[in-house]
Amino acid sequence: MSTVMALMTSSEMDALPDSDKVERWLIDGELWERPMSLRSPAHAGAVNNLSFVLTGWCRTQPKPRPKGYSGDIFCKLRRDPDTNVGVDVAVARPEQAAAVTAESRHLDGPPLLAVEVLSVSDVMSEVHTKANSYLDNGTPQVWVVDPFDRTVTVYRPDAEPVLYNRRHTVPGDPELPGLQVPVADLFE
Repeated sequence: MSTVMALMTSSEMDALPDSDKVERWLIDGELWERPMSLRSPAHAGAVNNLSFVLTGWCRTQPKPRPKGYSGDIFCKLRRDPDTNVGVDVAVARPEQAAAVTAESRHLDGPPLLAVEVLSVSDVMSEVHTKANSYLDNGTPQVWVVDPFDRTVTVYRPDAEPVLYNRRHTVPGDPELPGLQVPVADLFE
């Protein structure tokens, strides 16, 4: 006899008690829990530098403009079954940013850009699962930033990942027009 596990909804996940010891994601209605990632100065510095660059780019865009978020922002990528994942840095679409209120717990829908900054405790199979969840649900670009190797890997739907090192500049086109991010700048 097989056991069928009931799928969880975003509301049910939101009702779980907050914990600073575990990270939670909802992937296709299945609750994923893992110990909180171990942060480091390398991780925090890369998040800070990315946030600065992406917020600066957002402010150059015509209104209504996209908006940058950092600090493990949750994105509700899909409903029924629900998929919610937290990301280190995201660029929200203008309509997503306009819908955010003081009570909002998620960005509703896939962002223009999702950026995962690796921590020493990250498990690459889980990072790939999250990246694929973003891509499968409409995020046009996912960047995985490795502050230890000082690289950025860019994932796009229906394309092989592209690795950039500190001698390269990551282009944001076409979804983030004109964005050019020198990899070396992320790790200064």
